[in-house]
Amino acid sequence: MVDRKYMFDLDFDRPQPAQTAHHRAEEEEPDDEPEIEAEPPPPMFSEEDLLLTRESAFNEGREAGLEEAGAATERLLATALATLTQQMDGVSRQQDDANDTNARAAIRVAMAVLKKMLPAACERHAFDEVTRVVEEVVGHVLDEPRIIVRVAAPLVDGVRTQLEAVVQGRGFEGRVVVQADDRLPLGDCRVEWTDGGAERDQARLMADIDAAVERALAPPERRQESDAE
Repeated sequence: MVDRKYMFDLDFDRPQPAQTAHHRAEEEEPDDEPEIEAEPPPPMFSEEDLLLTRESAFNEGREAGLEEAGAATERLLATALATLTQQMDGVSRQQDDANDTNARAAIRVAMAVLKKMLPAACERHAFDEVTRVVEEVVGHVLDEPRIIVRVAAPLVDGVRTQLEAVVQGRGFEGRVVVQADDRLPLGDCRVEWTDGGAERDQARLMADIDAAVERALAPPERRQESDAE
């Protein structure tokens, strides 16, 4: 065996290819453990920031409260107006009913007074009323040969005298016969001629007035039924 001298043929200053690859592989190997991010420091607020935040929150709360209060006020006002309208409608209907009742009562009182006063008025003006009716009739029957006038006994002489002057002024050439009729009250009369007749009947007149008033005072449905008849 031949002894060889150690000539230091390895260069320790330059890395060997195997070692270089090994070190490069170690550098390229990823780190299995994730890096833990450091927590940011807590925010710092100045006293001015806190004051502004508090004032902003107060203003927002106040505006929200005012808005809610306004909405509540509007709801209450709408409810109050609706209630008031209903009450006013009720009061109006009640007033209309009261006015209608008062009007009906007034008309009935007037009718009662009329029924009491009419007979007395007819008696006081009986002569004038009878002669007026006969004068109107004579103007339409000038060609009749005779007219018969029936009145209450106390009026016979006065009516006869009055009618003689009337018929002459109207140009009536026939006869006017005035007769007493005990069935007729003062103020009533009957006028008869050949083909017709006329009369003044205060009882019938009062009945017609009473019926007209009752129709006017009747409810609408009854009034329509009366008109249909």
